[in-house]
Amino acid sequence: MTVRNPQRDIAVIKRKNFPVAYALPAGHCDGDSYAQAAVREAKEEIGIEILSQRKVFEGTFSNPCRRDSGDHHHWQVFETDEWRGTPAAGSDASELIWLPETGIVSLASRTWGLAKKYGFSALESHAYLVALLNADPEWQEGPGLELVWCIILTRIGMIRVPQS
Repeated sequence: MTVRNPQRDIAVIKRKNFPVAYALPAGHCDGDSYAQAAVREAKEEIGIEILSQRKVFEGTFSNPCRRDSGDHHHWQVFETDEWRGTPAAGSDASELIWLPETGIVSLASRTWGLAKKYGFSALESHAYLVALLNADPEWQEGPGLELVWCIILTRIGMIRVPQS
């Protein structure tokens, strides 16, 4: 879920649990629709009530899941700038920060640089790469944007892959 404040900054959480990384609020459907899950996850992860949203992306990626040895997820991503409440990091997050798109690009650049270190392209989502990143001392010292979010935000045109 892309949640924007009045300054158009984006809510980003730092995950406490694997995969430790910066990410946008997201989670499993647990029997509800993707739209309902987005509303529920925004409440759980950053403590806000979504008033309206629009779907901006849909796709399936190979990425790790803590549930049932999962190795992929089907994603629907929604965006909102209409919400109420006092945003704060929920139980799955160690912090909540508001970043302009340039801040998101900085986190993504960190991820892409470390992906390249392991011989992966900037737009590959792979459970093995996520495990490598999470074990990397550089990542542990200062994680980047969760790999799947790098891909999604690139596909919706919010960020661009560096040309190097």
